[in-house]
Amino acid sequence: MAGDVEMALAGRLASLVETARVIVVSDYLKGVITKRLVQLAIDAARKHAIPVLVDPKIPHIDYYAGATLITPNHHEAEIATHVRVRTDDEAAASAKIFQERTSCDRVLITRGERGMCLVDGTTTLHLPAIGREVSDVTGAGDTVIGTLALALAAAFAGGAAGAADYRTTADAPTLMYDAPSTKARALFVYGRDVPLEVVVTVEGWTKIRDVGGSFGWIPNKSLADKRVLLVRVPVADVRANPDDAAPVVFRAEQNVLLDLAESATSPATTAAPGWVKARHRDGQSGYVRVNQVFGF
Repeated sequence: MAGDVEMALAGRLASLVETARVIVVSDYLKGVITKRLVQLAIDAARKHAIPVLVDPKIPHIDYYAGATLITPNHHEAEIATHVRVRTDDEAAASAKIFQERTSCDRVLITRGERGMCLVDGTTTLHLPAIGREVSDVTGAGDTVIGTLALALAAAFAGGAAGAADYRTTADAPTLMYDAPSTKARALFVYGRDVPLEVVVTVEGWTKIRDVGGSFGWIPNKSLADKRVLLVRVPVADVRANPDDAAPVVFRAEQNVLLDLAESATSPATTAAPGWVKARHRDGQSGYVRVNQVFGF
């Protein structure tokens, strides 16, 4: 691709990412997807704390470092990892190697009538397929990544209408398990006041998702209703008003915890979609972009 075309696409990307909730890179190996463009997309996504999904082509496998999720089909996974993919165990092994090879966060291998295999570094999930009589499977991979992108965009959207339910850890330490039982395998240890998204609650246990996208189970007694925000970008600007031109009251670095100063249904919050009022524990308060924090 000519350099001036690449520069034009880079400029357009920089403009659109300001309001994007997810970035999808569909690599058709036609010359548009360059290593520079992909890395610009990933860097921009990190800055704005939004996910990047990649439908890959194996000759470009080294382009995708840092992507949130890559979705190779089983043929592509076999070529990239030199691991035969027929069984669930083989799919999991291939996905883990693919993840290491590409330095991405997660890998979802699509396996046709055998379903899909998701690996995120700590968890392996096998998703079965439901058989259907079809005449043409063209576009199946596009359907998968499009559906994932829509779901993630909805999850990353601000505002009360689609607000997720969150809890915080009540104890230090709080253990996350791979099943709703204290006899299950412990996956992670959290400190106090860590925000976690509620997926489902059953019989004294809550399945949660953390800021890194990992899923697990925590006893209800170890969770509190207190609302806390976790900064998910390198530096978040907290402003005097919900406006990018407003003065910066203070800056909060990644992983800093902020108290929620206004509820999702408050007039101040609903009047300023995309912003949330937060309070530092030293008493300073202001407005921060919703996509820069986790827990709202």
